[in-house]
Amino acid sequence: MFVLVLWWMMSLPAAASGAHGEAARACEAGEAERCHTAGQAYEKGLNGAPKDPFRAVQLFRMGCRGEHKESCLSLAILLEEGVGDEVDPGEVQEAYKGACQAGSGMACRRVGEAYVLSAANPRDAQLWYGLGCELQDASSCTAAALAHERGDAGKGPDFDRARRYYLAACRFGSGRGCTLLGYRYSRGLEGLKRDDAGARLLFTKACEASDPEGCRYLAQFQEQGRGAEEPDSASARHSYDRGCRAGDAVSCREVATALFAEGDYRGAMLAGKRGCELGDAKGCKLQARAEAKRP
Repeated sequence: MFVLVLWWMMSLPAAASGAHGEAARACEAGEAERCHTAGQAYEKGLNGAPKDPFRAVQLFRMGCRGEHKESCLSLAILLEEGVGDEVDPGEVQEAYKGACQAGSGMACRRVGEAYVLSAANPRDAQLWYGLGCELQDASSCTAAALAHERGDAGKGPDFDRARRYYLAACRFGSGRGCTLLGYRYSRGLEGLKRDDAGARLLFTKACEASDPEGCRYLAQFQEQGRGAEEPDSASARHSYDRGCRAGDAVSCREVATALFAEGDYRGAMLAGKRGCELGDAKGCKLQARAEAKRP
């Protein structure tokens, strides 16, 4: 009998010890913030905790119920990755909503994206994007701007509000937001007066934030001297190079063309190859021409 009791006691799961165990017990006692600490430990196998994503989901779920932003966000991400008994899209959405309402702009954007993907009322998506922008999520601002341009609220395009969202996106660090607004100023679109100096400044910010098209538009402005006193080919070359490295196929083509003209066939081949890999047929041709010229 004693042996049976001893075996039964030894077969019981040991209480978690260490920092992760303390955090898990605090979580179960109602300290929502500690749920995230414990959940991260189990998710990543930190602080002596065994790597157990299912236990992490349980802890994040408890934290989210306690209205802890990071717990809701971590819960949504793990559920989307398929961790758990069965992925419930409704629970994922509710977790992102909880994180949004607790102050995560990125979570607000994810809620909006889900409305778009499910072909639900686009007006709902626009509202969530607006919330994300208020929480300084730059990508939410860009999404809100595009929604207002399309007139997703059902009242027709609102270009003034769209521009305010683009400006906010640029201010919060979205190179894409800077590029889209700069393009509109460069062409005088949507009721705007053409403003080369303003567009050039926006393209500069976009390129600094590594937006590929922003670098290309900046290079074109520098080549043509738009928004400045005179053309600056050296700066244009640098901007095209940055655009190519950031993933703009046309910029790669421009770099390859310049290098080919200078007799740097190896450099032209590499730039052309990069453009070709990005889907530019002219880049493929430049790559072949440069390769044929190499000694």
